[in-house]
Amino acid sequence: MPTCRGDVKTRLEMRLFRQASCCLPYMLMASSPRLSILNYHRVLTKRDPLRPFEPTAVEFSRKMEVLAKCFNPVGLADALTLIRQKKLPKRAVCVTFDDGYSDNLQVALPVLKRWKIPATVFVSSGYIDGSSMWNDRVIEAVRQWMGNGNAHLDLSVLSLGVHSCSNISDSLGTIYRLLEKIKYCSADKRQTLVEGIERKVGVNTGSLMMTRTELKKLYSEGVTIGAHTHTHPILSGLSEGASHWEIATSKALLESWLQAPVDYFAYPNGRFDRDYGLLQQEQVKSLGFKAALSTNPGAANERSNIWQLPRFTPWDKESLKFMLRLMLSRRLLG
Repeated sequence: MPTCRGDVKTRLEMRLFRQASCCLPYMLMASSPRLSILNYHRVLTKRDPLRPFEPTAVEFSRKMEVLAKCFNPVGLADALTLIRQKKLPKRAVCVTFDDGYSDNLQVALPVLKRWKIPATVFVSSGYIDGSSMWNDRVIEAVRQWMGNGNAHLDLSVLSLGVHSCSNISDSLGTIYRLLEKIKYCSADKRQTLVEGIERKVGVNTGSLMMTRTELKKLYSEGVTIGAHTHTHPILSGLSEGASHWEIATSKALLESWLQAPVDYFAYPNGRFDRDYGLLQQEQVKSLGFKAALSTNPGAANERSNIWQLPRFTPWDKESLKFMLRLMLSRRLLG
């Protein structure tokens, strides 16, 4: 049974660790080796109360230490080859990021290098070089509105309602409701709504995404770059032609910038039937990708559909809970 040498600081953690030690042998048993693919977006330098699920560098490092000591981190390409060859090691795990944030290079990469963990970053090409994704623009608008001491954000003129921003908890609720209302709008409607919120607040988010120079630097450091569409739409809501354009444009631009093939794709949002369907799966195959990743739960093995590989989002902040949830997800969902 694998053991972890990370710090276990509290009595509760010690008790949980002892209990987990009894359960882990059963969690580790599986009919075949399985690949857990972890899905991150950002790694922050410090805690952001309006982005509570994004790990800080310290938290991310603790998780990567768990992977390095308790699992077998493998690059995505190598992992898929090993699956085909039926040589996947036990407790195999891949680390991936979506969207293409600058902190993937500045904050996450040093941690990954410290623990010798390979990674893949799926990039939405339309936000590279001086832009920010629509959801980040909403978050920063709410942050500024709250920071200016405004208790309520009236977006009735946009048919988005009136929202409380009087404290962190209320602002988080406002962000969640706005993102859910806007997410499945058409691209044009989404842009109109986000611009309307920014005009109301008077905010300019600036760029949170990588520049082309940073993207090339990340690639030169050995990080695999994958495609994630051009503008991060919900593909299931697009016409066949528009869906194909989003996927193909992302691949073509990234390959032209990197002067290298881009072999892997990740569906935005990533749930089958809700966010993409068989049409997009066939488009990805026809464009020459080697595999595609979803956010459908589970762990992959030799029977998995390589055009809909499952991914696991590790929300837990404590290292022990992170390890246990990952082990359980492999056993129960794989």
